[in-house]
Amino acid sequence: AQAESPEYRKLPPMDRLRVFEAAASLCGRDDARLLVSEDGGQLTGLLAAVRLEMFFTGTFFVSDLCMAVTPGHRGRGAGEALLRAMEAWGRTVGAASFRPGVSSGLRPEAAARWLGRQGYRPCGLMMEKAL
Repeated sequence: AQAESPEYRKLPPMDRLRVFEAAASLCGRDDARLLVSEDGGQLTGLLAAVRLEMFFTGTFFVSDLCMAVTPGHRGRGAGEALLRAMEAWGRTVGAASFRPGVSSGLRPEAAARWLGRQGYRPCGLMMEKAL
């Protein structure tokens, strides 16, 4: 997945152990969820998210930490199923909305169009500055 974007080509390869540890840290938390999709026992996608409060209002939203679907399984419903399952979880924890981000640099325009087709609309703008 990293090779798909010039931004990601600048990064070192992902450390599988760190990815596993990050995923494991979400398990058992009431305010977080890790969803996976699989095909024949092979992992084909994942969506991790947390429930957050909207700036001291008592209103909550769900924000994704990461979402990925393997290239061979894109366009086959895995991403949509992950989104719908996360939306359902968000409703069960009292969230008013789900805000998946398009900040990875991994074909962000295509990701934004795909999310738009799923009923999502722009909400804010992410900025970055190298340090």
